[in-house]
Amino acid sequence: MRGRERLRSEYIELSGTPVTRTHRLQPLGRHAPAVAGRVPSGAADGVLVALPDPYTLLVHPVDGIGVVRAIERLRVHAARTMGSARRFTGAHGGRLTLIRADIVTRDGQTRLVVAPPPDFARVLARLAV
Repeated sequence: MRGRERLRSEYIELSGTPVTRTHRLQPLGRHAPAVAGRVPSGAADGVLVALPDPYTLLVHPVDGIGVVRAIERLRVHAARTMGSARRFTGAHGGRLTLIRADIVTRDGQTRLVVAPPPDFARVLARLAV
């Protein structure tokens, strides 16, 4: 990370879902995967990461089936702050993987449609049991 700028982290809640917000004054850019890997998660299955702006990561551990609610909360927050951008990912083993999570309105009803990559789908299936 350039300039040895310190990362600032704090715990916040998004509609009752706890997340860690990590930010810095310089844009994270290509350093985002390394930053996500440094955020303590305590979850062997990795973390969910939303990038609401170039300076901030929102992180939630994949530590139980409650991660489904976290996907919804992070995606709704991303939609409010980023518009239609889809920078919503999962981090595991030092790499970020896109998790497609779209907010769809049809016939007057709004719902979240999640299309996880195969590895994350297997984690969700295991957690649901």
